[in-house]
Amino acid sequence: MSTYIMSDIHGSSKRFYEMLKLIQIDWSKDYLYINGDIVDRGKDSLKLFYEILEMKKKHGDHIVIIKGNHELFIDYYLSGYLPENLYSSFGGKDTIRELTALDYARKKELIEIIRNLPVYKEIISPVRGDMIIVHSGLHEDHIVKNVDDSINVIESIESALRRDEYEYLISGYLQYDAPAWITKGLDKVMCVGHVPTMYLPDIQAPVICMKSGGKVIMTDCGAGHPGGRLGCIRLEDEKLFYVE
Repeated sequence: MSTYIMSDIHGSSKRFYEMLKLIQIDWSKDYLYINGDIVDRGKDSLKLFYEILEMKKKHGDHIVIIKGNHELFIDYYLSGYLPENLYSSFGGKDTIRELTALDYARKKELIEIIRNLPVYKEIISPVRGDMIIVHSGLHEDHIVKNVDDSINVIESIESALRRDEYEYLISGYLQYDAPAWITKGLDKVMCVGHVPTMYLPDIQAPVICMKSGGKVIMTDCGAGHPGGRLGCIRLEDEKLFYVE
């Protein structure tokens, strides 16, 4: 059994299917976590989203889709909370074209599918123990501490979600600005996407990597951006895979 995590596919269908071949996934025993942002930026990202949903119907819990901010953007756009011009500026121009082709029933169904996606999943990493797979990370205004002064990851996420799911999912605080005492003080390892590592000043390369302290794994390799690629990590030995 192997457990794989990738994130921020952003409609890169060719890369996604090439990655499945590269890792030689065996759906009878392996598990794949897609950590948000399947959609937007790519030409046919909604088509890929539906294809992955079909894969999930076929393979059940062996594929898990975590909600990213771009999935939430679809919900907000269809629900009338996100204006078309703003959604387009977020990379949703081609997704809007795909959404327009859906009838009312399919739009309503899509909203429900997105709303039922989990925001995070708690798993056990064979190498690092308790791990939370979540797209965005932490919100700076919702840091909850345990009695031993460590950061309670789940309670911090839940606090931010109770306040504002949108603000939580667009937050890049953990990747960009969180001080070392936070990244080192987490009570669980966090595997996040959301911010391409090539845009982080201390990395500047499309690679899966860890922040100092060894408790934050960042998996967004910029597949939806110029110069980016799709990355994937296998948790059992932390082997990294890339598709250009």
